[in-house]
Amino acid sequence: MIGKRATIKARYLRLVGMRLPFLFLLVLRTLCPCVHSPLFAADSESVRLAEAAVAELEVRVGKASTDSERLAASDSIEAVFISIFSAEETFSYAFPALKNTGALRSPDGAFRLFNWNVPMHDGSHAYRAMILFPDGEYRLLRGAQSPDRASEGKVLRGEEWYGALVYQIHPVKHKRDTFYTLMAWEGHNRVSTKKILDVLWFGKNREPMFGKPVFVHEDRTYTRRVFEFAASAQMTLTYLPAKEAIVFDDLVPLPGMAEGNLSAYVPGTLHRGYTEQKGEWHYTEHVDMTRPKDAETKSQFNFPDRPDLQRKRRPGNPLLPEGK
Repeated sequence: MIGKRATIKARYLRLVGMRLPFLFLLVLRTLCPCVHSPLFAADSESVRLAEAAVAELEVRVGKASTDSERLAASDSIEAVFISIFSAEETFSYAFPALKNTGALRSPDGAFRLFNWNVPMHDGSHAYRAMILFPDGEYRLLRGAQSPDRASEGKVLRGEEWYGALVYQIHPVKHKRDTFYTLMAWEGHNRVSTKKILDVLWFGKNREPMFGKPVFVHEDRTYTRRVFEFAASAQMTLTYLPAKEAIVFDDLVPLPGMAEGNLSAYVPGTLHRGYTEQKGEWHYTEHVDMTRPKDAETKSQFNFPDRPDLQRKRRPGNPLLPEGK
């Protein structure tokens, strides 16, 4: 095994010196599938070469002719990321060339989350996530099971993760406990989409855990919230610092459609929310999404953080507007 690692490292150094793509890295996961720390040191130049390789692989993930080819390209993305996790710059680099891969950092600097989806030809999605810690250790997550309301009372281990695209992380610290509130998108299928409000925390040996009984209503406490709605609609679910609250659209059935048919639900005119109290999120029936009257014009105007629900979305990554 030592000889094999030395051979891989020599090939890596030769390719970087020649400034060629990271083709050899695509076999790393097969050769060393259980490695949870980088195989060898990487540098700043390696990070940029890896970014270019992932940018090319993203295209294959979204456009390959078969699902197996798309999943293979996704596996290759994992291998490329693993190869640069030892580089200090990986934790801070913005990865601007990546269009369909999230590279979020927790606001407190505790971890970084690389996250992408693999769209399948039947309209469903598989998801991959890699949690990187500042010391170069990482945890790999794979999910392809859409969560439902039955999961709103469960705590899940990392290997039970359902899979989603996380687009916002908000840490909550209470006494000695810190957890991370996640807002995520899940494509589900051709007729409905889901937004997920969840909690990430770390157990022994940094094991990722999902769900925590912190979403408090009068009659029930949830470990996560799952919102399902029509695939043609756009739902707001976000943490707004100006409101110090999580804000989301109230979902209602389309006129003439039966209640309970979630694929026919769309945002209504009201906004619900959660406010943080002593390490818990307490439900708020109504959130005012207007600002106070302007001091000069005396006029009242809509809150600017509310997304434009009429904007078009790029099919490769629904979280990014067209032109990005």
